[in-house]
Amino acid sequence: MSGKIFISYRRDDSRYQARMIYEAFLRRMPRENVFMDIDTIPLGVNFVKVLEGWVEQCEVLLVLMGADWANSTDPKTGKRRLDNPKDFVRVEIRGALTRDIPVVPVMLDGAEIPDEAQLPDDIKGLLSRNAEFVEYRNFDADVQRLLKKLGWVAVPNKRLLQQQSQERYETKPSNLAREAAQRTLRPKVIWRTKPEKGER
Repeated sequence: MSGKIFISYRRDDSRYQARMIYEAFLRRMPRENVFMDIDTIPLGVNFVKVLEGWVEQCEVLLVLMGADWANSTDPKTGKRRLDNPKDFVRVEIRGALTRDIPVVPVMLDGAEIPDEAQLPDDIKGLLSRNAEFVEYRNFDADVQRLLKKLGWVAVPNKRLLQQQSQERYETKPSNLAREAAQRTLRPKVIWRTKPEKGER
């Protein structure tokens, strides 16, 4: 499996872990293959349709769950977010379950899978999906294991590697001229004796 991945998370529950996982994925995947966050939703559009459209394009949905994922509340209403049919996370999970694509609960830092009573009926199917676990102390190893199971370990982000290689070896014209002048002025060294073993 090596298609597009949607990372679903709650900002008040796992924003930092989500960012770390997102960046780790970008080191292995093209940016256009990873969907995350609602910042890219244009103003004035139907966000439910936009989210459903993103989920429609993805082949895997990762649901990042911290300790407060199920009980996160809306400060404006004081009600649990999951109880709102238009809750971003609920919309994302519902769409993925409806399509019957792989939906992977990713439990963060010891968080436990919610009880069935904590989930609305339209996303209870989440409980029948195999979960993965990612902890801060084992972050690199845990994310690599997740990537491997998703089929991405053997497919490095070639575009990113090319960009890094270009930045590493790219030299400004002014630096080239300076280096040329230094080579011209540098005295030529002639070895009169053979260098001792171990020297470079």
